[in-house]
Amino acid sequence: MRICFISRSLPEPLILNQYLHLGPDFEIEVLVAASPESSSREIFALPDKEPSHASIKLRHLAANRDGDLKRKEVLQYATSADVIQSLDGSLHMMNLLSEIREKYACRTVVNVLTNCVPCEPLEAEEKERARALYQQIHAFLVHSRGARRFLLMSDVPEAKVHLIPPGVESSVVEGKEPDPSVARALGITESHFVVVAWCPLRWESGVYEILGAAKEILRWGKQDRIRILVFGIGPERESLRKWIRTENLGSFVAVGSDPHPSRVGGILGLTDLFVVPSIPTREWSEPLPMRMLLAMAAGVPVVASHIGEIPDFLSNGGILIPPRQHYDLADAIVRFSENPGNLLPYSRAAKARAKDQFDVKQTAIRLRRFYEELLEA
Repeated sequence: MRICFISRSLPEPLILNQYLHLGPDFEIEVLVAASPESSSREIFALPDKEPSHASIKLRHLAANRDGDLKRKEVLQYATSADVIQSLDGSLHMMNLLSEIREKYACRTVVNVLTNCVPCEPLEAEEKERARALYQQIHAFLVHSRGARRFLLMSDVPEAKVHLIPPGVESSVVEGKEPDPSVARALGITESHFVVVAWCPLRWESGVYEILGAAKEILRWGKQDRIRILVFGIGPERESLRKWIRTENLGSFVAVGSDPHPSRVGGILGLTDLFVVPSIPTREWSEPLPMRMLLAMAAGVPVVASHIGEIPDFLSNGGILIPPRQHYDLADAIVRFSENPGNLLPYSRAAKARAKDQFDVKQTAIRLRRFYEELLEA
């Protein structure tokens, strides 16, 4: 089966990783609007392909002035696809899927990742057009209950909405030894309490809340035993590094690039606490915290903002704090660093929840059944 993804921006690799496990009879092509960010190999790293994996290829296509994929560019790849799947539910993308459905025999799917109603509602004419497009799209795929609610509130027919929980590959992180090269580079020893954030380096990811927490820890004089590592790619990287220098946080805080999949297990092996201090915006509220799920699979407890899908996914695998409260984040880090034994129940719960509810193989089985039934319908 050949699936063709279309997207304005580069998809989260951990989302695509789920599709590797569909099996070798699946071919997946990802068509992305060309941009400096989407061209970066650094943020499109997937595990090495195995014989049991599906094939995934990335193509950069020309974009129009609005950053959308050009119609002609997409149509030439749609001719041989069994399924065309958009990674956003914009009117532009749904119009494109509607045209593809009329021209070719392939099935059309909208994979909705958002869980927020747009702050600027559609005009009456656009609403009618959207409702007409909802009827023409074969299926809508979501990975959270929040995304499902969003679609139903947007008048998408309930029968077309398919909820498949996300999955992460626990085998790449479970029981991995700490990465000695990272430990040496950052001066980490066994006596240190290591806090890790792995996220896009954007304001809404809460990266400045992490530095705010670090400032509090420094003010309290509690920094000697703590090491805070922030991994990711994004527009705030240089600003974060400058802030670390300006505020004299460099002795215990560092910012690094997205780790390659082969090194994620070793980094999480070093980690005592994983933090997700995300900040909700008018149109975004942490719809799919995949990296948090991977940390949970490694048995790493989590401190995260009480927003979006985090409470539902985390359950008792960690603690929740209010967003934009760096004092609460600092307090949690210090309390756990002084009493690391208190993390053990959260560690066990996080690992069990990831294994029972968010296993990538179970997700792949559900996805495979979804596509097979889609083609048979």
